[in-house]
Formats: sequence, C-alpha cells, structure tokens
Amino acid sequence: GMMRERVQMDGVFVDHAHVLGQIGAAEDIALDAIRHSNLAIGAACLGGMKRCSQLIFQHATQRQIGEAGLVAHPVTMTRLGRITAEVTALECLVRLLADGVDAGRSSNSEPFTVCKLVGAEMLWQAVDDLVQLLGRRGLVETPQVRQLVDYARVLRGLDGPAEAGAAI
Repeated sequence: GMMRERVQMDGVFVDHAHVLGQIGAAEDIALDAIRHSNLAIGAACLGGMKRCSQLIFQHATQRQIGEAGLVAHPVTMTRLGRITAEVTALECLVRLLADGVDAGRSSNSEPFTVCKLVGAEMLWQAVDDLVQLLGRRGLVETPQVRQLVDYARVLRGLDGPAEAGAAI
C-alpha cells in the first residue's frame, strides 16, 4: 500500500496567505485530496473502459467468423454487454460524486474508494477482454492496446492489492 507518514512542523511560521484550509484541519484537507484523486481514477477508468469497448466493437465488426461476423458471436456480445453495463454503473457513480463535489456537498469516503477500486478492476477486465478478442495482434500490432494494459495495471495497483484497500 501507500506509505502514510505524519508531518509535524512545530514552531514553523507560515503566513496566513499560505495556509491551506483551517489550522489544525490537515486531516480533512488530506482526505479531501484523496477523495478527489479516487474520483479522478474512477473517471480515468471509465474512459479506458469506453475505449476498450470501442476497439472491441471496431475489431468485431470487421472480422468474419464463418457466416456471421465476430460481433454476432455470443462471447463477443456477452463481453460487450457486460462492459456496457459496467460503464453505465461507473459513469452514474462518477457523475453523482462529481456533481456533489461541484455543489459543495460533503460525502463519506467510501463511494470515492469504490470509484477507484471497482473502477480499476472493471477496467482491468475490459482490457483483458480486448486483449483476448484481438489475440496476439492486439499486443504486437497495436501500441494503443499495450498502453491500455499498462494504464490498467498502474491504476489497479496504486495502493496495493484491491482486497486490502477494500478492507480499510
């Protein structure tokens, strides 16, 4: 996980113009920053998932398997359906939280954590579906797919194992 250290500066003069928030409220400011970061990660995952579904659909409509195209194959349809449902759910959560932040409403940290943890897991699955559908050519011929794999790996592992983050 991430290291969490305490910073204490006794006797250090800070001009009021440079004080962030209220004196003694550093924890509130830090939690707010974490909430915003988790929301941003959720939004990034959402964009990645949308791109995965676009690439899956694009490839599947161009590829023929027997009489029908790959897009009509039940596995492709199931994967696209799941990704679409997950995109819809995550987008609703991200928009709801972003609207609340914009309106100045306070919220518990849990929904923001869900954005990060669940969003990253859903992105990872969408990227895996994309790689499975494209096969070797997806990783060899398409740098964009390799980038999605790398981004999903980074977003998924930012704070260590998702199971540990969910337990906090």
